[in-house]
Amino acid sequence: MLKRLLKRPSLNLLAWLLLAAFYISICLNIAFFKQVLQALPLDSLHNVLVFLSMPVVAFSVINIVLTLSSFLWLNRPLACLFILVGAAAQYFIMTYGIVIDRSMIANIIDTTPAESYALMTPQMLLTLGFSGVLAALIACWIKIKPATSRLRSVLFRGANILVSVLLILLVAALFYKDYASLFRNNKELVKSLSPSNSIVASWSWYSHQRLANLPLVRIGEDAHRNPLMQNEKRKNLTILIVGETSRAENFSLNGYPRETNPRLAKDNVVYFPNTASCGTATAVSVPCMFSDMPREHYKEELAQHQEGVLDIIQRAGINVLW
Repeated sequence: MLKRLLKRPSLNLLAWLLLAAFYISICLNIAFFKQVLQALPLDSLHNVLVFLSMPVVAFSVINIVLTLSSFLWLNRPLACLFILVGAAAQYFIMTYGIVIDRSMIANIIDTTPAESYALMTPQMLLTLGFSGVLAALIACWIKIKPATSRLRSVLFRGANILVSVLLILLVAALFYKDYASLFRNNKELVKSLSPSNSIVASWSWYSHQRLANLPLVRIGEDAHRNPLMQNEKRKNLTILIVGETSRAENFSLNGYPRETNPRLAKDNVVYFPNTASCGTATAVSVPCMFSDMPREHYKEELAQHQEGVLDIIQRAGINVLW
């Protein structure tokens, strides 16, 4: 009896791939689907169909990835990796309400042993133990039946990929505008979709870290004060007020019908309409504004290792107070 219970169950490769794809894309994305329900009210048949199409797309994508990896015999390790990462991501998203992005990956890597120990609650160990470790062990324990024909196996896997691609194209044809609107207005949603959130965030962190060790690029090393300024007895003071996140379309100086800039209008100011900020976040727009990179080619990572206009002004012997 015990021997029969301990006997490894066996599945053909296609069944194993479908089962693994279902668990990874559906069972480990409950947090994602719950957040979708908060952003997408099921008050019409159309919205219901949009919501029901999401598990289909998620399943199809994972199914394609696992099936392609099976040609290199990587389907088991890749599935186990997806399961462990997805289980951990789902636990922290549902427990702490976080999103998986670059900063979260950095926090995980920089976490001290004491901080990690504080997170190890019985709930965490049980959840990750069952949904992650146990599920991964089961994926490894299930025996995959050898194919009776190599050609037949290739054809079945090719058909499996083709059906998944057709399902994705069908959903795109029917609901592309709904998907675009939903994810454009709820940008945090994609950061809850496993395992893509962890993969994208990890790659972003790696790319950022790779650039973190770049040497400082000095520019404008020949900067100097104009001789007229050096001989000027009176001191010059320049005040620069930066409002990098203001919207031009709401400026009355730019033709907006409401009077939104009454005090500026009283002064003899010059308005430059053909300007644009690099972003709406100060950490992005201000360094871009003071860098020598054009807006279309601005890179935040490079700007952090390159001198800006304030560095050049200070090198020229002008006191700068920020």
